[in-house]
Amino acid sequence: MKHMDHLFLVHLPHARSPENLYSAIRWSGQKKPWKRGNKTRILVAFRTEYRVYQCAIASAIQTHRPHAQVAVAEPNEFEAEMERLDPHLVICSSPNAVPPDSKSAWVGFYSLDPEVLAAICLDGEYSESHNPGLGELLSIVDEAERLARMKSDPGAC
Repeated sequence: MKHMDHLFLVHLPHARSPENLYSAIRWSGQKKPWKRGNKTRILVAFRTEYRVYQCAIASAIQTHRPHAQVAVAEPNEFEAEMERLDPHLVICSSPNAVPPDSKSAWVGFYSLDPEVLAAICLDGEYSESHNPGLGELLSIVDEAERLARMKSDPGAC
């Protein structure tokens, strides 16, 4: 992805290989039971071949928005994790991964080709972006958090 060079991974103990990094990210936000309280819940779910992007995005969000609960999911766990976590924001790599009208915020990276636009939906409003960088993703996180806090029934995407 064009702007992935702006993502920085945090130092996580025992994260010396891609598999260990994935495990560290995967469980960093899930050691404690998820609470459906005031924290913004974010699910990052990418296809297996894009795992490094999944880890980088989850780690960057966790670093820059430490108050948010960030989890990652394997493709075969996606539906179960959606049900269990009830995330405010879903960031994914599979078209139609998020059922229509089910979430108030999502970002879809459907290709690593810089010419293919990422799809974004916030509060029922759709937009597209050329490979959003970290700043844009954090703005989306902030807006998803605002929607979750301010609206009892945010628009569905």
